[in-house]
Amino acid sequence: MTDIYLGLALIAAVSLALFLGSARLVRAWPNWACDLAALGIVVAMLLYIQFAWYGVWLVDWLPFSNLIVIGNWLPLFGAVLAAFVWQRLRDDGGRRRLVVGALAATAVYASVHPLLGHTPECQDQWTKDGVCLQSTRYTCTAAAAATLLKTHGIDATERELADLCLTRDGTTWLGLYRGLKQKTRGTEWDVRVVSGSIDELGHLERPAILRVGLETDSSVDSTYQTEYGWIPGVAH
Repeated sequence: MTDIYLGLALIAAVSLALFLGSARLVRAWPNWACDLAALGIVVAMLLYIQFAWYGVWLVDWLPFSNLIVIGNWLPLFGAVLAAFVWQRLRDDGGRRRLVVGALAATAVYASVHPLLGHTPECQDQWTKDGVCLQSTRYTCTAAAAATLLKTHGIDATERELADLCLTRDGTTWLGLYRGLKQKTRGTEWDVRVVSGSIDELGHLERPAILRVGLETDSSVDSTYQTEYGWIPGVAH
């Protein structure tokens, strides 16, 4: 977990620097300017959540195993917003501390959320063909990751990958990325995230883990949701 702790420390340091720098910048701003700037930050944060939060493009910028932490910029937006609130409520110390404290708590929760909960208890079951069998409801990704590593000569188990991928009630693609990065460290292999059409993916020369799902507005038989977990808008 060293990589995760380093990532949390980095996000905390950058957030603190943004808060102090922004607070210094807006120290002499009138209230209306603080209000307008705060509104702009909120709009920017909503756009970030909608179009960029945990986007695949982050891998090209930050190809590190702790991407699940350092690729989450919500705490950074929160730090700047807190600085504007700190200035705007400068004449009301009680409210200022309350609101800024709430923003700080929210930022901390957003950072550590992937770590909360417990890793599912897994078995170590394999087929004769070298396929790791999913042994719990939530570890399809961990089993797939163990299988992929095995095909490249790297020993792995479902339980190990569930832990490394931060599997809780499922696994995010960033958790999968972390698990594979950790297991390939010190080997000749590295992890690459690709996207494309079905035809393009079909031309990949090596095995890969495919992330699939139904569109948010898809209309499917309820059995697929209740029995198989194919919920529109949720990727697998």
